[in-house]
Amino acid sequence: MARLVCVLGTRPEAVKMAPVVHALRRRSWAEVLVLSTGQHRRLLDEVLPWLHLVPDADLALMQPGAGLAEQLGRMVQELDHLFRLWQPDAVLVQGDTTTAWAAAQASFYQQIALGHIEAGLRTGTLAQPFPEEFHRRAVALVARWHFAPTPQSRANLLAEGVPPQRIFLTGNTVIDALQRFVPDQLPDLLGLSRTTPLVLITLHRREQLQQRVVQVAQAARKLLARCPQAVVAWVEHPHPGIAERLNEALPAHPRLFRLPSLEYPVFLGLLARCRVVWTDSGGVQEEAAALRRPCLVLRDRTERTEGLQSGAAQLAGCDPETLLALTDPLLEAPLPGQAGRGVPCPYGDGRAAERIADVLEAELVTGRPKPLREGVEA
Repeated sequence: MARLVCVLGTRPEAVKMAPVVHALRRRSWAEVLVLSTGQHRRLLDEVLPWLHLVPDADLALMQPGAGLAEQLGRMVQELDHLFRLWQPDAVLVQGDTTTAWAAAQASFYQQIALGHIEAGLRTGTLAQPFPEEFHRRAVALVARWHFAPTPQSRANLLAEGVPPQRIFLTGNTVIDALQRFVPDQLPDLLGLSRTTPLVLITLHRREQLQQRVVQVAQAARKLLARCPQAVVAWVEHPHPGIAERLNEALPAHPRLFRLPSLEYPVFLGLLARCRVVWTDSGGVQEEAAALRRPCLVLRDRTERTEGLQSGAAQLAGCDPETLLALTDPLLEAPLPGQAGRGVPCPYGDGRAAERIADVLEAELVTGRPKPLREGVEA
């Protein structure tokens, strides 16, 4: 039996790793251990029961005010200790977080085979987003299996010299999670009329965050003034300083809802209900596409170019006039169809986790190539 350790530390990692954990646990050959770093304590804890995940170990490394270097150092040390104790045959990491990069380093130092889920995303600029673009490029240097979610991400890896036999086109596991864990009836937090044009906002990227909060707040204020039917829901990330800047830049308004970080199903309910989402989140770009909701990306570049190519997303930056110009036609357009039902999504078809499990079985159990499910490239 092969022992695999799945490492996670943030809510998006848990959402995207959960389908892989469950797919592997359905295989008789796999012993799967889940390891949490606790990088995002509260947001992670609230989503784990919903995903039916119980970590086999929780390092609880989150410390208020800790910098990136301090977090990374503690993670590498603790992960190295547990990997020595558990002696896994393979380690799986997801995405581009500090947790993923720390686990990749610890795996490399002990020469444990590493699988990178959601490999190959690139903006082409090392500091955008910061530090995630560096993390995902660095993980690619030490990964044995690169699970690319889209043809574009596969092409990015090939351009960097990753051997094609180490890249596997799988789709993005967030689509698996949406199909498996999201109920048909999502929570309706605000209870608005179906015809009310709701604009949903999330903002958390580190790059020039304080300045961008002010710009987006100005856009929201102007939107409320010029569109008397519109409602704005701003889901605030628990990043220090966001609330203070919003207090200054976005006064209270009867059609403005400033919301704390929400439980994941509640957030998805808002996303499925909105006319348009303004966000700098990579995961929300994918979720919006899956739920058929237009997305304006509050950045100058995105690593999820498939959304731009399909028309599901547009780059908007944070200039208020640009945001409003792109938003107006979306508010006037006919209501989107039923969210996420039978609509092709550029990020996958909901079978990514099974494809990943197939690849690992072919290499860890049989030790030789074997026929894989449709969509996987060996």
